[in-house]
Amino acid sequence: GASVCQVGASGGPLAVRLSGFPGGLTAQDLSTTVGEATAAVLAYDESTGEASIVVPSYADARGGGDEGLASVEEEVVMTIAGGGAGVAGATVLRYVRAPLVSSVRFNGMGSVLAITLDKASNAEGRVECGEWVRVPAASSLGDSPECRWVSEGSALEVAMGFNASLVPGESVALLGVALRSAGGISDASGVVEGAATVVAAPLVPEAPVVGVTGPSVIGQCDVAAVAVEVAASRDLVYHWVCLTCEEGDELGARLAEMSSGTAEIQGEWLRDGVEYVVAVEGRTFLGALTQRVSHALTARSDAPPIVAISLPPGPYLASLPLYVSTSASFSACALVPARLTYRWFVSRAAGQSSEASGNGNAKANGRVLMEGTGAVLHVPENTLEGGASYEVLLLASGEAGEGSRASVSLTLQQSPLQAAIAGGSRTVFRRETSLLLNASASLDPDACGRAMRRSGGCSAGLAYTWSCTLSSSRQPCRVASDKSVAAWAGEAAVSVDMASLALAGEAAVEVEVRVSKGKRFATRSVVLSLSDEPVAPVRILWRGERVLASPSGSGEIRVDVDTGRVVASAEGPPGANWSYAWRLVGPGMNVTVTGTQGFPQGNFPAGLSAREVVVNMQNLSMAPGGKYRLAVEVVTNE
Repeated sequence: GASVCQVGASGGPLAVRLSGFPGGLTAQDLSTTVGEATAAVLAYDESTGEASIVVPSYADARGGGDEGLASVEEEVVMTIAGGGAGVAGATVLRYVRAPLVSSVRFNGMGSVLAITLDKASNAEGRVECGEWVRVPAASSLGDSPECRWVSEGSALEVAMGFNASLVPGESVALLGVALRSAGGISDASGVVEGAATVVAAPLVPEAPVVGVTGPSVIGQCDVAAVAVEVAASRDLVYHWVCLTCEEGDELGARLAEMSSGTAEIQGEWLRDGVEYVVAVEGRTFLGALTQRVSHALTARSDAPPIVAISLPPGPYLASLPLYVSTSASFSACALVPARLTYRWFVSRAAGQSSEASGNGNAKANGRVLMEGTGAVLHVPENTLEGGASYEVLLLASGEAGEGSRASVSLTLQQSPLQAAIAGGSRTVFRRETSLLLNASASLDPDACGRAMRRSGGCSAGLAYTWSCTLSSSRQPCRVASDKSVAAWAGEAAVSVDMASLALAGEAAVEVEVRVSKGKRFATRSVVLSLSDEPVAPVRILWRGERVLASPSGSGEIRVDVDTGRVVASAEGPPGANWSYAWRLVGPGMNVTVTGTQGFPQGNFPAGLSAREVVVNMQNLSMAPGGKYRLAVEVVTNE
């Protein structure tokens, strides 16, 4: 045949199909050459034309010697002759090299190590780091690192654990004992020793966002703990300074000696009633500097209560609720402790301007946005604006009128966009002329203030880009008439003429929508299996009980794995006698109509072959955080 055959660099067994050869031939009648070497023909089936050949190594095919397979792949001509019959055929034999490491590099934050290969491999999914990565020390990757193959097995991403110690300049080896090229064609790699196993620094180091908390007022016999708040898996080195100290102030010299994330400042270092401003910036192990943040502190002789504000670990998103709490203690200078009351004030940070996004969020510049009382301040979701900075002020007062204050600045990050395609993965008719693809359930969580939720405006400002890929080759779908890449309107819902696409011989296509807004984007893809027969439209309706969240039309719900109960029904066109087959698939689970053995009847009380299915999560051993797929196949019996 004219097709290209592929083997690993060491050669080995290969099955080829011959055509046009005369009858009566046996394996002994066939002679095979591969490059400059001969290949043994072990068997030949005249009825099918299939020959079993042992292919020589690439080195032998090139004439022997120690020359290895240097490039990703090399092609050699293989010729098979029919003995004395005077018939011969030739094809290209492609020797495929195992993947090699091309780079090992930290991401900007130093939280992920990417081990990149020079080609796709047969590796996929999550793996045990210790089985794939050799590092200088047991602590190099930190506590409980996570490893995952991405990009069709061409890169291993190592999410570093807490207190990792690996730094640029150290060497890392990939233990690819079972690693082969995509499809398992090449030889196993063994220890993959590419040209680059030295860990490289990121091209652009990034620093985490930091904040600082602590009391604003203390007594002169108290100690104030001013602490940096940062979400980082490794410790930073900090540089503390006093911005308002005058010559002779002890505070400046004391701060210069500190390098940890907490500065313990004694009240006796501060002049009575004078406000001091201390600042701190951090340096990561990659050399990136954080922004400088500051904190004001005053020491008083009248023994005020000491209050501080505590923030949960970041990042902070406008689309999620925020709880800010206080910790209070009485001054060591106080003779009698006082009962405290608290008042909270939230305002936009100085110099911040609000962009009118029309989402109904409270916005202001230099005025109070919200107030609260009590030891905990609750900021509801979508009250503040993503991407803006705010000042939280706490006033504490005692029964006798003595008071104290604390403040903290925080920046809310913009929430990730959420992309959705209604209907999920499903089977469609390959000749369908008006297939509806609908991503209108995609949303920007930051645009979902209460007013916008009522008007359905959570998708305001989103841009949509659709793409189609052939599942067999990962090449883009093309229009049959002119072979151009299939392109659809940049709208939330598009109607696709499947009959116009070149889909002959394809079993499925993957459709992806990319939703973007400014610099943020999200993608969602579904697989459309292609049927040669018309397919009746069917959708799954959720009726969840104890369901934690259900994005409208997204095809996804979140359920408590211990107590959740989901009721789903299949809705199809009327006028037919339908049969149903439900399936629940996910990590460690593949439950089908005929495969519910081992699960209590109570987990699927309605069975898996009715229009409605009930799934009780108890005792199903579903993994927290895992994604499971509930699918139904509906067939007409008419």
